[in-house]
Amino acid sequence: GEVIMTDEGPCLVEMNCRAHGGDGNWRPLCRALTGGYSQVEATVDAYLYPEDFAQLPDLPPSPFYASGQEVILVSNSRGKVVSTPGFEVLKNLPSFCVLESGVHAGSEVEYTVDLLTCIGSVILLHPDPEVLKRDIEFLRTLETINGFFVYETKLENLKRPT
Repeated sequence: GEVIMTDEGPCLVEMNCRAHGGDGNWRPLCRALTGGYSQVEATVDAYLYPEDFAQLPDLPPSPFYASGQEVILVSNSRGKVVSTPGFEVLKNLPSFCVLESGVHAGSEVEYTVDLLTCIGSVILLHPDPEVLKRDIEFLRTLETINGFFVYETKLENLKRPT
């Protein structure tokens, strides 16, 4: 929410009464954390199945029923992508759930400096928080070693310095 501090105290401006974005790639994570529902299911129930909506808890469970996270992927390299072997590696992590990226063979990748230059996002989800932690560390290592992409090699980059 957005709050403005006034002379009379805090004033609530906005509570973001909209659906979460991300093309819904977060729904599996939300459903696992809460035990089977997200804002999508809750909204449908509120309009079409009020008796089901009334059964939803007032607060999310604490602790959550699973461990998960959306990880924004960054690029520490740039160039024209030939292939994306690191994405296939990600898909084999024990906590992998969803990968969303517009990068593919032929894409030009720049260094990630903000959200607009990120190379994608991945939803990780696992019952064991240690597995999730290990997979996030591995993912960050892939970023550090530029392990997501194979880039087109330019001959001028291979010449011996004179």
